[in-house]
Amino acid sequence: MTEEILFSPDDQTLHLTLNRPQRGNRITASMASAIAAVLRDESPIRSRVVVIEGAGSAFCLGGDFAAEGNRAEAHLQFGRNFAAMCQAVRAARLPVIAAVNGDAHAGGMGLVACCDLVVMSEDATLALPELLSGLFPILAMAMVRRLLPRPLFFDLVYRGRALTAEEALHYGLVTEIRPANRVHDRAMEMGRELSALSPTAIRIGRQAYHAMSAMTEADAVEHARHVLPMLLRATAGEREMEG
Repeated sequence: MTEEILFSPDDQTLHLTLNRPQRGNRITASMASAIAAVLRDESPIRSRVVVIEGAGSAFCLGGDFAAEGNRAEAHLQFGRNFAAMCQAVRAARLPVIAAVNGDAHAGGMGLVACCDLVVMSEDATLALPELLSGLFPILAMAMVRRLLPRPLFFDLVYRGRALTAEEALHYGLVTEIRPANRVHDRAMEMGRELSALSPTAIRIGRQAYHAMSAMTEADAVEHARHVLPMLLRATAGEREMEG
């Protein structure tokens, strides 16, 4: 595991820290690949929740396209790895909490949008500033466009303005706001709360949620009809123990 990602699992929490504070925790292709590999790992682990945060004063200021070189193939590889990382976050068998201790811009905002719960520092911002550098937030757009009203999305892109924590909460992009020095503790506390719930029910329900995201309402209802018996069978033992 690269030192640019700190990985510390325990009985409850799989804790991932983006560890490039000198670069605003910008994610490289190799970092994205490592995160995806950890989240896809099917080996038995005791952890029941994932918490992602950034080292230093930023959560993540986006992707680092140039870290592996400026060739077209390097750019393609970055895009593949970043997309695979975001897909792995959404497909993870554990719930994922973002501890947004500082600014989450560009791809960092996209990563936040993939997480289930978000604890955000009251001083942090969310932004899509790529156009100010002559680019367009193509990768981040794939993650955030369904979460934002269209006029707001284009306002963030065209004007490069940042959403405050209060605005992010208003638009439903984050779960809670905390002082910066409380973000980590609150995210870990949330993790402990989730650890007390059925991991089987969470895994099946989470997978069904993301599967339904691409479905019509009728197809989603039909999918739910098929998932329900599987959910009942898979959780029968846990529910009997609780009963």
